[in-house]
Amino acid sequence: MYLYSGLAIALSVVAYVLITKKKKLNNEFVQKVEAPDGGNTTTDISADQYLIDPKLAEILDSKLSVAKSKLLNKQVFSKIDNVNPRTQSFVNNGTIANNTLGGKITSKGTLIGTVTDVVEDTGKVKNPKGNVYKWILINPSAEAVKSINDSESWWNVPITTKNSFYVREDVISLTK
Repeated sequence: MYLYSGLAIALSVVAYVLITKKKKLNNEFVQKVEAPDGGNTTTDISADQYLIDPKLAEILDSKLSVAKSKLLNKQVFSKIDNVNPRTQSFVNNGTIANNTLGGKITSKGTLIGTVTDVVEDTGKVKNPKGNVYKWILINPSAEAVKSINDSESWWNVPITTKNSFYVREDVISLTK
């Protein structure tokens, strides 16, 4: 009995380490953002996410109503690999409950789809410039849907082009 208990504890520790270990890339850095309650939280973004095309940055730096009017019905592309489409306009990477679709848009330059709405981050999390992140509601392209469905886990429900999802402002580009 002690042998099995010890083995269970050891496996639990290994599982915990593997689950909580974050993958770091050469071009990643930790960005401190202010949480809605005034505390601090951290999120990892890549240098590619940090750098936004000047034309898009001008739109995103404007008021929400202006950003909406300029982005509605525009096609957007992924500017990085492994874009995480979300069901809501905030990041929740929980182990059990999260707001991802289960798959990712795996390749940079993929047509994500057409913009149908622009909203602010639900938790009022701010980008490196100090502005609240904007989230883009997308009517997805067939290319994006295929990538998401091909990369999802077996337990996730496949999506179609009739499903909408959100992507954050720092993972999109207006050009391929």
